[in-house]
Amino acid sequence: MISSIITDILSIDIRELKLRYNQETRIDKRDLSDIHYYIGKIFLKKKRFRDAKNQLRKAVRLRMQYLGEDHIFVGVSLNLLGIAHLEINNKDELEVAKRTFDQALEIFRNHFKDNSNDHVEIANVFQSLGSYYLYKNDTNPAFRYYKESIDIKSKILGKIGRAH
Repeated sequence: MISSIITDILSIDIRELKLRYNQETRIDKRDLSDIHYYIGKIFLKKKRFRDAKNQLRKAVRLRMQYLGEDHIFVGVSLNLLGIAHLEINNKDELEVAKRTFDQALEIFRNHFKDNSNDHVEIANVFQSLGSYYLYKNDTNPAFRYYKESIDIKSKILGKIGRAH
């Protein structure tokens, strides 16, 4: 169902999409949060950052309601929401992006209780934090976060390669 919704997004208005699917099917909050999440991703790709931010905020809110505030999908949504804030690129939005990334990182660290950063979700937040510091022209922490992200992803790829 979600893939057909995403395909439809490319050809119709968002309000029309919600109306059509709310009338044709019973959508629960999980489905609706996924729809907002994927619409937000599409808006990011299309560089419609304010629209992405609005959709991703809705996804975060719904995911917090039905999954709980510390669920990994909330963290994934928060990281993407932070990217939308970052891409808007004004002082206020940059600071919101940083808080959003920090919130996502806290969720992932609480979720992965092994005291290790060796998880792709954490690497993705480190990459986002690197971008945050780069936007602020603070290259030293940007470099550290980017390097840490690469190191984690390299370890993960190495583990996958050894498993096959």
